[in-house]
Amino acid sequence: ISINEKYIPALGFSPKPSLEFINHSRFPVANTCDNILRIPLHASYTAFKHDMDFAIRNSPGFGRA
Repeated sequence: ISINEKYIPALGFSPKPSLEFINHSRFPVANTCDNILRIPLHASYTAFKHDMDFAIRNSPGFGRA
């Protein structure tokens, strides 16, 4: 993590970031225009972790603004 990734931008976030829970997908969905991260619901933590790890590892640029 670089020094710039540890702090909120000087102008803040617009629109304000939000988190939603979904049940129609196994994987997370991000909307960078609206600053929304949609997290899938799973029956177990193990399944959730497996699908989240897979999605993050296979999404070039995930976590970059």
